[in-house]
Parts: sequence; C-alpha cells; structure tokens
Amino acid sequence: MFKKLFSYFSKNDNDEIKQKEEIEVFQDQIVAPTTPKENAEFEKRLKLRVENALSRYDFIKKEKISFLASELVNDHFKHSKDLLSLEEKRALRLNTRTKYARDFIDCFSDVEKLDFDPKFFCENLIYTERSILWSLDNLEELKGKKFIEKITLEKQIVSEGKEEWVTEIHNINEPHEFEQVDYTEKRVLFFISPNIDIDNPLNRE
Repeated sequence: MFKKLFSYFSKNDNDEIKQKEEIEVFQDQIVAPTTPKENAEFEKRLKLRVENALSRYDFIKKEKISFLASELVNDHFKHSKDLLSLEEKRALRLNTRTKYARDFIDCFSDVEKLDFDPKFFCENLIYTERSILWSLDNLEELKGKKFIEKITLEKQIVSEGKEEWVTEIHNINEPHEFEQVDYTEKRVLFFISPNIDIDNPLNRE
C-alpha cells in the first residue's frame, strides 16, 4: 500500500532494537495479503465511496449508480460478451478501437455529447477512490505508532497524458481531507508514508 517503506535509527542501542522490531512488524502488516473478510469489507467501503463520487455527475443515470459502482469495484465489465458494434461506437462518437460493454455505456446519458471517454472517466474515478481509501487506512495504522508525528503525503496527478508529483508534509493528527477530483479530466493517486526526522532529539528518547 505504501509507495515506499521507512527506517528509523536511535543512538540508544536497546531503543533502536525495540523500535526496529516494531517497525518490521508494522511493515509486515502492510505488505501481507489481506484476508477474504478484510478484502470484502474494503470493497464494501470502496463501493460507497464510488457511489458518492458518481452521484456528483449529471451524465450518470441515477438508477444506474449502484450497479455501475459495483461493476467498477469488481471489474466485471471486462468479462462482458455483449459489446457495442463498430457502427454503434461511431454513432455514439466513441473510440472505435476500444471495447465497450453495452451495460457499461447504458449507465451514461447522452453519450454522444460527452467530450471525454467514459472509460477514461471511470478509470480515473476507481483508481483515485481506491488510493484514497488505502491512504486513509494507512493513516490509521500510522497513528497507532507513538514515534510517528508527521506524515508525507505524495500525490501523483495524471492529466492529458502528463504526470506531476506533489509532496506535502502534515502533522499526523491534524484533520486532513483529500481534495475533490474532476474525474472527467484527471486522476490523482495518493500515497501516505511516515515522515521521521532522525536528527530531532525527540525521536531518540
């Protein structure tokens, strides 16, 4: 879940060993596969986030929001056999080289009037919302580690084929809300990691 892991050093040998052991256990928890129950709970929470995000857009049919969210979370559309024909894609002004499930396109109103690809929109949405939920879970894990006072929040912003990285430092306990992203234009992937100043004497107590 983390873009990068971390290390911590102390001048006191006993403290150093104890802190290293605690961090190693924490790292193992981060990289260990989740149980089916944990994964199911994560996907349930993700579906709610996706539904809320979809509801902000008028071009998504309201009666299709729950269905579309479920399909995106479970990545079901890629298995569909009922695809739009070449003629249908041309009529709807869609990319003729891309495969579109009929059930997927039916979730959008006036597709031919959209100035973006529906798949592009949905990929931006599901990737961003998933990274936000991962980051929130990671933040809660880090709050349980008494030696972590600050976090690094990194954002990978992808728009119009260009990539930009933004790095911010926050106090771990300060309220933080992830900004609202326009998924018709871009995706933003968030990464949270500990920010520990090893030169700070407070970190050696």
